[in-house]
Amino acid sequence: MPTLVVILSLIDLSLQKNMCKAPLDRGNSDCSFPREGIRWFYDSELDECFEYFYEGCDGGSNTFKNYFSCRRRCIMTDRSSCAGNTNNTGSCSNGRTCPEGSECKRKAFFSVCCDKENEEEWRKEYNPHCELGILSMRKTSYGETTRLGRSCSHKFCPSGYECIQGNHLAYCCSEDEDEEEYELEEDDK
Repeated sequence: MPTLVVILSLIDLSLQKNMCKAPLDRGNSDCSFPREGIRWFYDSELDECFEYFYEGCDGGSNTFKNYFSCRRRCIMTDRSSCAGNTNNTGSCSNGRTCPEGSECKRKAFFSVCCDKENEEEWRKEYNPHCELGILSMRKTSYGETTRLGRSCSHKFCPSGYECIQGNHLAYCCSEDEDEEEYELEEDDK
């Protein structure tokens, strides 16, 4: 019996990883009762979860009702990659220093060296600014966070917001300078 439990656990873990590796499929609206709305998917290239607009029917297996479900299933807590899922340039744990042009980043259980230019580029991607209007934010249990997507083609911006495509990520700016829009995370309701 214990062997069967181990085998079933390994099969479940394998299915979860396959789910995370599946391509994004936004579904369609061709069914009797479409349930459209914002969902999340795992982007294996960046090792991150992003919002997208689910069309309401069908779609692929790489879909989650909220950020935390996606993260829990697909992202390892002790990952050692740097911003943008790039490789680290060394370890800076136990008093070691980073090579020239790198900075030390603390991870869950250790510290790694990451290329400074790459880290700065990604800091800008994760902290965008709107030239006009207001940046769309989401309220979470830990405060506010910028609404980011992988691509404007994923149609994740709320009504009244324009999607701006950055070098790696997309974000939403209101068309009206006074517009503010918040959405409470599913896990926080």
